[in-house]
Amino acid sequence: MISFFKELFNYNHYQNQSVIEAFDKQEEMLQQHDLKLFSHILNAHQVWNIRIDKVESPFGIWDTHPLKKLPQINARNYAASIDIIDRFALTESVSYVNSRGESHQKSLRDILFHIVNHSTHHRAQIMLLWRQFGKKPLTTDYIYYNN
Repeated sequence: MISFFKELFNYNHYQNQSVIEAFDKQEEMLQQHDLKLFSHILNAHQVWNIRIDKVESPFGIWDTHPLKKLPQINARNYAASIDIIDRFALTESVSYVNSRGESHQKSLRDILFHIVNHSTHHRAQIMLLWRQFGKKPLTTDYIYYNN
């Protein structure tokens, strides 16, 4: 199970990097909503890592980052998640307070899956926006990742 979660985070990191590279290539066509939504993916990933590790977050959930900072944030998130997978049991319970101030408790396994699922959801939204604005979307489905 640990190797599966590491593979999921490899996939997540790779697809985030693919989107960042596409942003770089199309910088003149980059829409503010693309950058805002992608920043949210990275911010939420970091917030979950921080909830697990119990440290303070440097960003708000909807802060928008400059394009040039995205690769470093993505790399830090990936490294932190892999470190968490190595240090904690997947069945361990994590207590946290959400953005509305509500207390919750979930297994690490559920939180890690949520991070990847949340990222996939919002990358798909970005690809839909690209299609609507005449840009060619990336294929970011997990099933195509290892082919």
